[in-house]
Amino acid sequence: MKEAKQKLYFLKYFICLMLLVTYGGATMANNESAPIRGKITDAQTGQPLYGATIKISGTHLGTTTNAHGEFSFKNTGEKAVSIEISYVGYATRQVNIENTGSFIELSLEPQALLSEVVVTGTKTNRRIMDVPTRMELITPAQIEASPAQSADDYLKSVSGIAISRPAGIYSSKTIVSLRGMGGEQGRTLVLKDGIPYNKTDGGSVNWNFFNPDNVDRVEVLKGAGSSIYGGNAMGGVINFFSKKPAKPLQGSVSQSYGTFNTLQTKADLKGRNGSFFWGLDGIYRKGDGYITATVDDFDSLYSIPSFVDEYLVNANIGYFINPNHSIEIGGGYSDDKRGTGTSYFKDYEIAAPEGAFNSHNTLAMHAIYKGVLNNGNQINVSAYNRKEDYVNIRESLKGSNLERYDVTSVREDMGIFGTYSHKLGAHNIIAGLDVKNGAVDGADKYITSSDEVINRGAMLNMGLFIQDEFAIGKTGLSILASLRYDNAKFSDGEFLVLNPTNTTSFLEDFAGPIEDASWNAFSPKLSFQYLQEGSFRVFAAFSRGFRPPVLEDMCRTGRISGGMKIANPNLNPEFIDNFELGADLMLIKNLQLAASGFYAIGSDYLHYISTGDSIRLNNKWRPIKRMENIGKVEIKGFEIDAKYRIGQAFDINAAYTFASATVKEFVVNDPETDDDLTGYKLSYNPENVFHSGITWRNKFVNVFAGINYKDKQYTDDLNTEEDALKAFYTVDMKVWRTFFNYLEVAVQVHNLTDNNYIDSNSIIAPGRMIVGELKFKF
Repeated sequence: MKEAKQKLYFLKYFICLMLLVTYGGATMANNESAPIRGKITDAQTGQPLYGATIKISGTHLGTTTNAHGEFSFKNTGEKAVSIEISYVGYATRQVNIENTGSFIELSLEPQALLSEVVVTGTKTNRRIMDVPTRMELITPAQIEASPAQSADDYLKSVSGIAISRPAGIYSSKTIVSLRGMGGEQGRTLVLKDGIPYNKTDGGSVNWNFFNPDNVDRVEVLKGAGSSIYGGNAMGGVINFFSKKPAKPLQGSVSQSYGTFNTLQTKADLKGRNGSFFWGLDGIYRKGDGYITATVDDFDSLYSIPSFVDEYLVNANIGYFINPNHSIEIGGGYSDDKRGTGTSYFKDYEIAAPEGAFNSHNTLAMHAIYKGVLNNGNQINVSAYNRKEDYVNIRESLKGSNLERYDVTSVREDMGIFGTYSHKLGAHNIIAGLDVKNGAVDGADKYITSSDEVINRGAMLNMGLFIQDEFAIGKTGLSILASLRYDNAKFSDGEFLVLNPTNTTSFLEDFAGPIEDASWNAFSPKLSFQYLQEGSFRVFAAFSRGFRPPVLEDMCRTGRISGGMKIANPNLNPEFIDNFELGADLMLIKNLQLAASGFYAIGSDYLHYISTGDSIRLNNKWRPIKRMENIGKVEIKGFEIDAKYRIGQAFDINAAYTFASATVKEFVVNDPETDDDLTGYKLSYNPENVFHSGITWRNKFVNVFAGINYKDKQYTDDLNTEEDALKAFYTVDMKVWRTFFNYLEVAVQVHNLTDNNYIDSNSIIAPGRMIVGELKFKF
């Protein structure tokens, strides 16, 4: 019954959303005047540029180009105006137009440094310099030069980001966090083409679902982004954009082979014929792997290499209804399996034949509508559904007996969201509505006994936001203000214990339905900026972000380290209030320096604390704990970035981050059981992170070399020094050359100096990895 009500809520919100964008479009479309019309193309190829931004200089009046590179928008009533054209990877151009009634044709020269256009900062096309907050763009040129085996490798060059992929491509879990958020993926929102990929169940992201060969660019919004994106955007937002076709057939097919007998086949095919466009991409990856166990954890009898065996396929098709309106539908499927490094099969037939492993079977679908009205106002509506079947084989010895249970979870996330943007004088106003639903149906199925433990739950979230950005005349001053409200309802919670033996009988007292619950969140943002065009800018911003509670904590009861935990459906979100100052300085041509300082107070942070009760486990009394909103955290730091281009041959960049996260308040319920964590550092948060890279392009061979440094990390709440992970550095390289304009030969070297380090507790890094690749491009 509750599930039916949830679907009814979802349907009602969907209808409201469609009425909003339809009515809004109908009422605003009449505000027309004599238009400024034209076409924008690439100066070198003559290809039309889709999505280029055109605006009247000194104002926010403007639009973006359609699929044919054409644009049309109303002017200010003047016969002669100056317009500004910008597009990602191209030099911004200003043009004086004497006759606004004529059709103009203009071209842009490729240049990716100071005038990049982004959408993630405001959900509208804006130059980075016009967004009064810290934004970073990873350009197509940087992506081409990166020695990336996975999509998250592209993020190494961005300050403020900490990446944990301890076993490289053999890792089953990767965490990418922003600005001192620690080892929680759920505090950083990850998008692909604007669609969220954080799971409602735990906040995690399956980074292996991203094909690195189909990434065109990556935009990173730093600092809390919940005022327009809602949950998970505490530290910021990372948005991957897929490549778009411009020809009837284009793409690449590649084959690579590397260390540990790692074989990869990748394909990225696309096309556009008239109004139709399509895409097909995929990966097949298989490798023998290596021993990931540390010296202390290595078992000569049962430790085995952690293998990988996976494939991924994505497809999409779209249609331009007319040059200003398009629809797209698509989907993807992945099946990945990664070994966790142990196998008992030779001595125990009930063990998994290939050893313990993690696997994800994921099916994702999406639909996107984009529309530009005659007056330049825009409507965007997206819907998605993603279902994941997760399996984790867990095996351990209890004396001479093997205990095996399989953790299975069916996780489903779906949503629909839309935005409507309207230009009102100097104001660019955008409003949005989104509805998301996430559910989990999980079980621990014991293979060595009859026990089965089940947890279920669902969370429905609705969010509304409005944003206004405007420039104050031609003073160089601009203001951005936004506010969002979120309401979430937890329901259908259930915890069951079936066919219990001594293994799970202690859980029976906690079995039964779980009460419904709800929470609310308000997320404001206010930022100011002064821009001296071509010289410098400064900005100041305040923003609030939040991370929603996860279903894992709301509906799952079971063992944890040192005791057991019980479900708590009455959790509230974690919040963070972020204050930031930033500046960009352009000293000489093609040299950009950027610096940001930030101070944030996190409240209602989640942590396990004792309920005051105990339970007898393994002949010992153990505390019963529950996740609660009990902590306050202080985060402070700064970032420095430098980018320098020397002609067309050299690109140099450097990025440094300092981020300190300290517990400022901690509620202790039972002093005999709970430690007071006040004054301790957050675990898995390196305070210092540094990257520097140089790319050299020439007619003989192209070379990239980069160094990455990551500071010490505490692995426990009490910051035990002997258990802390040591600081380490790696050097990565890529050498490549294209022959006959279509055949690329590349060699990648990861961890060139073969450093032996640990980036996650109990998992040792793979050491030097060498990969050779042949790629056919067309």
